[in-house]
Amino acid sequence: MDELRASNREHLSLLDALRRQDTAAAGEVARRHVETLHQTMFVGLLSTSADTGTATSSN
Repeated sequence: MDELRASNREHLSLLDALRRQDTAAAGEVARRHVETLHQTMFVGLLSTSADTGTATSSN
């Protein structure tokens, strides 16, 4: 739940920056948000899966 609340706060920060037409702030909020998503939600999705026979790039 804490991660979801933090994500929602980031969404609000992004909307605020966009409303102020502060593209630099909006870009930074979006960059951090996507970085966090990659570190949390997508963990393990880009690894080799023996049971499906698929392989993707490793980071």
